[in-house]
Amino acid sequence: MDENKSLIGRASIYNKTYYYNPLFSKLPKPILDEVQEICKYYAAKLHCIFALKFKENGDVYFECLPEEWDESFDEIGAKLDLDKLARERHEFFVSLKAWYVMTVLKEA
Repeated sequence: MDENKSLIGRASIYNKTYYYNPLFSKLPKPILDEVQEICKYYAAKLHCIFALKFKENGDVYFECLPEEWDESFDEIGAKLDLDKLARERHEFFVSLKAWYVMTVLKEA
Protein backbone atom coordinates (compact mmCIF):
# COMPACT_ATOMS: atom_id res chain seq x y z
CA MET A 1 0.00 0.00 0.00
CA ASP A 2 1.24 3.47 -0.84
CA GLU A 3 2.41 5.20 2.37
CA ASN A 4 0.31 8.30 1.65
CA LYS A 5 -2.83 6.24 1.11
CA SER A 6 -2.64 4.72 4.59
CA LEU A 7 -2.26 8.04 6.44
CA ILE A 8 -5.49 9.33 7.98
CA GLY A 9 -4.12 12.34 9.85
CA ARG A 10 -0.88 13.66 11.33
CA ALA A 11 0.06 16.43 13.76
CA SER A 12 3.48 17.82 14.63
CA ILE A 13 4.48 19.42 17.91
CA TYR A 14 7.56 20.83 16.21
CA ASN A 15 5.92 23.06 13.61
CA LYS A 16 2.41 23.11 15.15
CA THR A 17 0.74 21.71 12.03
CA TYR A 18 -2.04 19.26 11.33
CA TYR A 19 -2.59 17.38 8.07
CA TYR A 20 -5.38 15.04 7.08
CA ASN A 21 -5.29 12.93 3.97
CA PRO A 22 -7.87 14.24 1.47
CA LEU A 23 -8.31 10.66 0.21
CA PHE A 24 -10.36 10.12 3.37
CA SER A 25 -12.46 13.28 3.08
CA LYS A 26 -15.57 11.09 2.76
CA LEU A 27 -15.31 10.36 6.47
CA PRO A 28 -18.05 12.17 8.42
CA LYS A 29 -16.93 15.55 9.78
CA PRO A 30 -17.28 14.51 13.46
CA ILE A 31 -14.93 11.60 12.77
CA LEU A 32 -12.41 13.85 11.01
CA ASP A 33 -12.65 16.25 13.96
CA GLU A 34 -11.95 13.43 16.40
CA VAL A 35 -8.98 12.24 14.34
CA GLN A 36 -7.63 15.80 14.43
CA GLU A 37 -8.20 16.05 18.19
CA ILE A 38 -6.40 12.75 18.82
CA CYS A 39 -3.46 13.66 16.58
CA LYS A 40 -2.97 17.13 18.07
CA TYR A 41 -3.38 15.96 21.65
CA TYR A 42 -0.90 13.10 21.37
CA ALA A 43 1.62 15.11 19.36
CA ALA A 44 1.67 17.63 22.21
CA LYS A 45 1.51 15.10 25.04
CA LEU A 46 4.21 12.80 23.65
CA HIS A 47 6.26 15.60 22.08
CA CYS A 48 6.49 14.12 18.59
CA ILE A 49 4.94 13.88 15.17
CA PHE A 50 1.87 11.75 15.77
CA ALA A 51 0.04 9.95 12.95
CA LEU A 52 -3.03 7.76 12.66
CA LYS A 53 -2.86 5.30 9.77
CA PHE A 54 -4.70 2.38 8.23
CA LYS A 55 -3.06 -0.97 7.62
CA GLU A 56 -3.99 -2.72 4.37
CA ASN A 57 -6.71 -4.73 6.15
CA GLY A 58 -8.23 -1.57 7.68
CA ASP A 59 -6.78 -1.86 11.18
CA VAL A 60 -5.89 1.53 12.62
CA TYR A 61 -2.41 2.05 14.02
CA PHE A 62 -0.38 4.92 15.43
CA GLU A 63 3.04 6.28 14.66
CA CYS A 64 4.91 8.42 17.10
CA LEU A 65 7.96 9.98 15.47
CA PRO A 66 10.25 12.21 17.53
CA GLU A 67 12.93 14.31 15.90
CA GLU A 68 16.40 12.80 16.39
CA TRP A 69 17.58 15.85 18.30
CA ASP A 70 14.60 15.85 20.68
CA GLU A 71 15.82 14.56 24.02
CA SER A 72 12.48 15.23 25.74
CA PHE A 73 10.79 12.28 24.00
CA ASP A 74 10.08 9.40 26.40
CA GLU A 75 9.82 6.19 24.40
CA ILE A 76 8.57 4.05 27.29
CA GLY A 77 6.02 6.64 28.38
CA ALA A 78 4.86 7.01 24.78
CA LYS A 79 4.29 3.25 24.49
CA LEU A 80 2.21 3.28 27.68
CA ASP A 81 0.17 6.26 26.48
CA LEU A 82 -0.45 4.65 23.07
CA ASP A 83 -1.59 1.42 24.73
CA LYS A 84 -4.00 3.47 26.84
CA LEU A 85 -5.24 5.31 23.72
CA ALA A 86 -5.90 1.98 22.00
CA ARG A 87 -7.93 0.75 24.99
CA GLU A 88 -9.88 3.95 25.63
CA ARG A 89 -10.76 4.65 22.00
CA HIS A 90 -11.16 1.03 20.92
CA GLU A 91 -14.74 1.48 19.70
CA PHE A 92 -13.76 4.55 17.69
CA PHE A 93 -10.94 2.67 15.96
CA VAL A 94 -13.23 -0.30 15.27
CA SER A 95 -15.68 2.13 13.65
CA LEU A 96 -12.89 3.63 11.53
CA LYS A 97 -11.89 0.15 10.40
CA ALA A 98 -15.49 -0.71 9.52
CA TRP A 99 -15.77 2.47 7.44
CA TYR A 100 -12.48 1.67 5.67
CA VAL A 101 -13.52 -1.90 4.89
CA MET A 102 -16.99 -0.89 3.65
CA THR A 103 -15.85 2.07 1.54
CA VAL A 104 -12.17 1.94 0.59
CA LEU A 105 -11.65 -1.82 0.29
CA LYS A 106 -15.06 -2.29 -1.34
CA GLU A 107 -14.12 0.27 -4.04
CA ALA A 108 -10.76 -1.39 -4.71
